[in-house]
Amino acid sequence: MPTIPAMLDNKSTIKRLTNGKNAEAQTSVNCRFFSTRDAVNSGDLQFTYCPTTIMLADFLTKALGTTRLRELRSAISVEELTVK
Repeated sequence: MPTIPAMLDNKSTIKRLTNGKNAEAQTSVNCRFFSTRDAVNSGDLQFTYCPTTIMLADFLTKALGTTRLRELRSAISVEELTVK
């Protein structure tokens, strides 16, 4: 199976996934963390850092201002629907 590249804008998450350590405060996500870490260790997933300023998926996961929302939406060719 080829490696799946994934881009994250959170350096601490990338570090936690690649160095194998999990913080005690993260106990509620242990299953998800360990399965993701296993995928990284087996070479199925590879995470790289992507600054939030160029992260195209931000409009799907974060509250953004109108201008930034339109920029990102346009970058992935999604058009605003208007109701007549």
